[in-house]
Amino acid sequence: MEGVEQQKVSDNLMADYISSEKAYILELYCNQRNQFLFGPKNPVAKKEPVDWETMTDKARKQLTDAFVELYSKKKEKMLPIVVRIVADRNAKMEAITDAKQKLIKAYEVVRRELSETYPQELVDECLIPRFYYASPKAYADVSAGVSDKSIPLPGYEIRFFVDNAEVGELKDFSLDELSSKIKQLCEENQSENFSVSLKIPSDASEGVVYDIKQILRKGYMLRLNLVQGLQN
Repeated sequence: MEGVEQQKVSDNLMADYISSEKAYILELYCNQRNQFLFGPKNPVAKKEPVDWETMTDKARKQLTDAFVELYSKKKEKMLPIVVRIVADRNAKMEAITDAKQKLIKAYEVVRRELSETYPQELVDECLIPRFYYASPKAYADVSAGVSDKSIPLPGYEIRFFVDNAEVGELKDFSLDELSSKIKQLCEENQSENFSVSLKIPSDASEGVVYDIKQILRKGYMLRLNLVQGLQN
């Protein structure tokens, strides 16, 4: 498509934070205008506004402060530092994807800096980039979620693979069609090695993508490659 490039993002749906797991949680919030707050999950008052120019640097400081605090209290019993992403349903996936890349860069910088002072094993264990999604907020006047599951989603394409062989695809599908297709594929293919490639338009919202992911989760299709169209 002219004027559009594609960005592939690995999005393993198994990699989410497990509620029973002990972790130090930082939270990234994105509102419907694609503006960000970042900081400790609690208290909320410690979250700070961040923009594209300052996000990596401020995330670096938050990650460093979290590690130093944990080390002073836990020593060898360190906790992983994970990022919880909370977005308005109308927030654009493009903005969130770009923000994740900046956070990954911050993790890399912090690991390199802290390894000069602290044990490398503890640094690596604590600062492996980890993200998980909370259910999107519905603060906007008009929700970007899919209220009618029979309505087609223009620009969305999904392909299904078993052992790297394509076994089905859908274009401009509705959520009902997606659910039916997953049920059909599971009946026809007795395999746990499903993977999915999901192509989304450049203006895709967090709410719609989240709803699609939830259906994939219910069908135990947990290996997702997200292909996102980005405007040049």
